[in-house]
Amino acid sequence: MPASKLVTVGGSANSVEALFNSLQGFDRKLINAMREMPLSPLKNMSWKAQEVWEKTTTTYPRLFPAKDCWLQEPPRQSDLILETLEIIERQVPNQEDTFDVHFHGELSTIDPRIAVAQLSDPNPTGAIDLVGLRAAHMEEDMVTTPRELSKIMQAHDRRNFQLLLTPKYCHTDLHIDSGEGLGVPLGACEKIWICYPPTVKNFDLYTKSRKPNTRLENLGRNLEGGVIFRMTPNDAVYLPVGCIHTVFTITGGFLHTMDFVTPESSRGFVKLLGTYLDVRGFNSPFTVQCFEQFLASIDLALSHNRIQLAVSSWLEALDPIRQYAENDKIWRKDMTVIWEEFLETAAAKKIICPCGRGVRGNFSSHFQAEHLWKKVRTPLKAVSSAPKRGIIKKLRERKKRNRDEDGEWKSAKRVRR
Repeated sequence: MPASKLVTVGGSANSVEALFNSLQGFDRKLINAMREMPLSPLKNMSWKAQEVWEKTTTTYPRLFPAKDCWLQEPPRQSDLILETLEIIERQVPNQEDTFDVHFHGELSTIDPRIAVAQLSDPNPTGAIDLVGLRAAHMEEDMVTTPRELSKIMQAHDRRNFQLLLTPKYCHTDLHIDSGEGLGVPLGACEKIWICYPPTVKNFDLYTKSRKPNTRLENLGRNLEGGVIFRMTPNDAVYLPVGCIHTVFTITGGFLHTMDFVTPESSRGFVKLLGTYLDVRGFNSPFTVQCFEQFLASIDLALSHNRIQLAVSSWLEALDPIRQYAENDKIWRKDMTVIWEEFLETAAAKKIICPCGRGVRGNFSSHFQAEHLWKKVRTPLKAVSSAPKRGIIKKLRERKKRNRDEDGEWKSAKRVRR
């Protein structure tokens, strides 16, 4: 039976074919190509598919009741529309610390008010979305991660709260975010998501692709572990770090997004570190953010009894870690403090290094001698010169999430959902 004929436990409304049928008005060629892709409904994932996700990143994508994310009464969509118009009036788009306007996946100088108008009058061939809105109606203490998520992972450092305005027919092609993320819809917002785990095969295909706006069409048949699902106005969506995903908006509205880090996040960052340091270089804000959040995840893992995961992730990413540390002395200093504090604990004495060369009782001295800051021997390819301190300092202060897009960084704002 073709994957597109699978039906979820919850009923035929969420079968793969039914989800494809809800994409009327989108690129017909793309939808036809999607019907040939090996996709399964999220709610009908096999245990083997779940295992693939959990071996490569924190866990697999999840849906939670959106109502469980609100600490206060959420604002009405009409209030957000009025405030968006006020923001447009007083801010210049596509500038640092303002919102971005996107058209066909690229930054655009199109009048951002058109995106607001498209909430009631959508355009199948000209959808415009706004990214990085900072609305006063959306205070940071209004939204949190749902209680059910805490049964799966411990979310820390909740930050980068932003609003996205996405009219119907908005489509974001395959991309990767720089961390763990949660999206909570407002109004009637409804989307179709297709997600892939960061396996070696998927990551290799994705990173070699140089056509960012046609990745799904070109790669989808060969990607593995793909899941598809619908986010209704009643659903909050969680995506793990490293998740390769594409999003179709089938009912326009707002999406509130936030980022966080978990003790398990380091596993998902491993593949991002080497790939984007090699491709982007040290100056890329996407690279910097990945290393910053990797640092936070290592710190959390060491302090939350996920020591073996922290050590294994560190060893697996050791080459790019050392390359990056040579060019970001502040990051290296912060990371050194984290490891030195841990290596003085009793827990460190009980570890046998997974590299196979250490023995019980000497992990601290072995790790410092073999796995910290040895001289880098082989420089990476295609990396730029050392980063400007001002860029890295500003990124650390802002702590904003970045999106991988077309091999270049275009905004320090949250990725479009």
